[in-house]
Amino acid sequence: MSSPSSISHGHLELQPGADRPIGRSPATGDQWGTRHRNAGGFVPSRDMRHETRDGPATEPRDLVGLPSGVLVTVAATLRCASMDSPLTEISDGDTTWRFDTSFLTSNWTCIWGKGCQGILPHPAAELGQGCCSVGAELDGEDEARRIGALADTLDPSRFQHHATAAEGGVFGDATRSSTRVVDGACIFFNRPGFSGGTGCALHLSALDSGESPIDYKPSVCWQLPIRVDWEPGDDGTEIATVRGWTRRDWGAEGATMAWCCTEGTQAYVGDRPVVESMADELDAIVGTAVYVELRRRLDH
Repeated sequence: MSSPSSISHGHLELQPGADRPIGRSPATGDQWGTRHRNAGGFVPSRDMRHETRDGPATEPRDLVGLPSGVLVTVAATLRCASMDSPLTEISDGDTTWRFDTSFLTSNWTCIWGKGCQGILPHPAAELGQGCCSVGAELDGEDEARRIGALADTLDPSRFQHHATAAEGGVFGDATRSSTRVVDGACIFFNRPGFSGGTGCALHLSALDSGESPIDYKPSVCWQLPIRVDWEPGDDGTEIATVRGWTRRDWGAEGATMAWCCTEGTQAYVGDRPVVESMADELDAIVGTAVYVELRRRLDH
């Protein structure tokens, strides 16, 4: 995707004293947001409440489609300029977010179990694997440690390959850089017909616990089909382009896939735009303040 020839730079400022996640920039190495690196980029912390230490600087406002339980306060200093190109840009401190509005306003939806052909070289809807035919690439040692710890908590009644995991672990090899593949799919994938439920055992466990699957699954899994491309900006800043995943993003496997869910029309059957149906995921990727502004722009 090429950059727009003319961009009107807006500016988004968090309130004085606002809590900010902590982490490091992929472009500069500077500390700035709790982020989980994976094939799609870095992801800020989900727990992002914009308020002063003495309480909200402004009255909270509701926005349809925001993740449940998220308190949002929008500072009077929030200033963003709209754009005429397919990319919408929001500047948040040292990070400029660019959003592919053509994908975010589309009615793409995940059709796993409802016609998804999977990512194998041949259509395989009957296997029900979706994009779980390969091991999930993990975001470094922290994510590997979290996934390993969660695996130890899974109930055998909800984890088809519990015994296999207990014997040989859940990672592909000693590097712990991906999940293990067992019989042609991720070790966490429960096959159709399993009494504990088909699909990701981590996902099922999150729902059983009343938690978000975002907090249980590898980050690359819950982000799909959203991808973030990072590049350095001027003067130590960085640019993050949020767009839909494409066939080329799968690497060599993409060339042989018989089907890619963001291509064609088969998966574009949702009843809401992506910016709304994937509200939790986008909020986790860009932070609440940026997501609120994005919704404000796209809703008008």
